[in-house]
Amino acid sequence: SLVWQVEVVDNQKLAREQLLRAAAAKGLKQGVWKRQLPLERMERQLLLQFPQLAWLEIDFEGTRALIRVAEKKLPPEKELVVEGPAALVADKEGVIAEILVFSGEARVKEGDTVKPGDVLIDGVITPPVAAGPNNQPLEPKKVQAQGIVRARVWYEAIVETEREQSWQEPGEITGRKIVVNLRGHSYTLWQWENNNSSGPRVTEEKRRNPLSGVELIAVEQKQLLTHRKQLSTQEAEELVREKAWQQIAARLPAGAEVLKKSFTLLDSGNNSTVKGRMIVETREPIGELRRIE
Repeated sequence: SLVWQVEVVDNQKLAREQLLRAAAAKGLKQGVWKRQLPLERMERQLLLQFPQLAWLEIDFEGTRALIRVAEKKLPPEKELVVEGPAALVADKEGVIAEILVFSGEARVKEGDTVKPGDVLIDGVITPPVAAGPNNQPLEPKKVQAQGIVRARVWYEAIVETEREQSWQEPGEITGRKIVVNLRGHSYTLWQWENNNSSGPRVTEEKRRNPLSGVELIAVEQKQLLTHRKQLSTQEAEELVREKAWQQIAARLPAGAEVLKKSFTLLDSGNNSTVKGRMIVETREPIGELRRIE
């Protein structure tokens, strides 16, 4: 019933300690009762506090509280700046949710389905039907389209994972030695090794450089242990769900608002793996400029 550990999952650029301090200030910390935590309100408050996050969710695994986050993906820098007349076209498939035209003519409306390359705001403005001087028709005017177009976009990820998970980690120390590097030459000052141990090993080094031209290296050798665990159905489902979300979160652009997430288990065809599909619905800008000749 109590929270004994708070962890942050999937953060990359955002400092873990910064997010943990913010969560603690809102009541999510070691020793609190899980039932007393207003999780939805905390999630909203943390999202507002950290605008670099595209999504945040708090859930529990036993006595651990996990803060799962997805950071916004910054758009790549444009190598070519579009100059002169241009149209705003769709860069992905979606359903138009909002369109606001500053310059140009709208070619779509709310509720329309568009695909990549479809013109959203045209840079060619059609003149009125009225003729110009000497009854000559007016020429279309070309401008650089400007406006805001947001659409509902869907992302899908299908993930399959093994029920039996294995990982490696260092075990007991099987050897140590102290080495000094002096002007490009290495000398072993002290060495110890357990000759009774067997199997793969991993080596870790700690370097010190107190004097110019002299480097002291402490080498520690450890046995490499392999661990295996058979996941329960619930654990395997959570792992598939998390991996699917990670795949989708990596594809979300800056400015994408997550509207809905759904997850469905699929038939993997055997009992040794678990398979699932996640679909995420967002509301996001979808326009990019394309030059008009």
